[in-house]
Amino acid sequence: MNPALKPESTSSFETGTDLKFWNNRISLDFTYYTKTTKDQILSS
Repeated sequence: MNPALKPESTSSFETGTDLKFWNNRISLDFTYYTKTTKDQILSS
């Protein structure tokens, strides 16, 4: 076993909104999503 290895950790964030105007004739839907992963082990 390699003592320098750390467990992989992932964090994510999501937010969004849904806007409707003029008696629901025009709508706008926006979503933002981000995900960060640290300490991955990738083979070369």
